[in-house]
Amino acid sequence: MQASLVEGVSAVIIMENAADILPEFFRNLRGCEVFEVLACDCGSTDASVAIARDNGANLFRAGDLAESVNSATDHARGSALWFLSPYCFPPEFGGNFILDALEMENVVGGHFPLGRRPGSSRGYFDILTNNLSANFRRRLMLEQGPYISHHAYEDIGGFPADGSGLAGLFAKARKKGKLFTMPSPILIA
Repeated sequence: MQASLVEGVSAVIIMENAADILPEFFRNLRGCEVFEVLACDCGSTDASVAIARDNGANLFRAGDLAESVNSATDHARGSALWFLSPYCFPPEFGGNFILDALEMENVVGGHFPLGRRPGSSRGYFDILTNNLSANFRRRLMLEQGPYISHHAYEDIGGFPADGSGLAGLFAKARKKGKLFTMPSPILIA
């Protein structure tokens, strides 16, 4: 863990072959009040890595997802970690919302509700009615923009290597304190 954290949000982008959406994602992220951007690449073979670097992201690539995310968060300097998919569009000032939520008594993390982006071919209610594969459920959780205080993340041992991913991380976080759902939605592509 960092010796000294900065009051701010470190955005942790988990991506793989997302070159088609990354330019729009990074344009949107500029208004979200994040301190830094850490991109965890899961084996992209397209231009995703170059696009992330061109947009100022610090890049982390490792053998598996947990190793990549933990490597990124080891370098994160923000007091909060915000996990994002390039296929979501977080609300403007989302970083400030997260810092405010983490100031509430016993809140250690949470997420944003999903909303339908204008022109999107799928929306939240479409997703709820589908029989979801495990991979799609993991992506859905990531699209909700989960966030956690950096200290709580370290206390629970970081991103789980057992394959439980964000669901496992937030099951552990729930034992440390309250999870808060933001009133402002995240929009999905």
